[in-house]
Amino acid sequence: PANLDLLSRRLIKQGYTVKTASGGQEALDLLGKQKFDLLILDMMMPVINGLQVLRRLKSSPEMKSMPVIMISALDDTDRVVECISLGAEDYVFKPFNPVLLKASVGAALEKYRLRENQAQAALHQATLARHTVRAPCAGLVAAK
Repeated sequence: PANLDLLSRRLIKQGYTVKTASGGQEALDLLGKQKFDLLILDMMMPVINGLQVLRRLKSSPEMKSMPVIMISALDDTDRVVECISLGAEDYVFKPFNPVLLKASVGAALEKYRLRENQAQAALHQATLARHTVRAPCAGLVAAK
């Protein structure tokens, strides 16, 4: 909980709205109730660990595009590779450097917003294409 409080305070100080969960199951419950722009998961959480939550999120069509940053005190290259392979945006080691954390969060949110904007633009173009009526010219009438 001390790391969670520290992380929350740092993010709030940077201007972000923060909602915390004390474990993986609570995080999944919150994600089922409201939409978030970013999820920061600790690898070591009670009941369901961060890696398990990441797997569930990335297998869910509704939550697959949400950016996830993993944090951990474990300096395990294989875990980092696994998390990135599963779709995590970044992996930050504890104790985290506030500058690196800010950069990681900012980059993840920027990429997410760009992807969302591209998806919206593609949807808009598809909608326009469907609604464009291409009626053949039945004839011309000339008036004098």
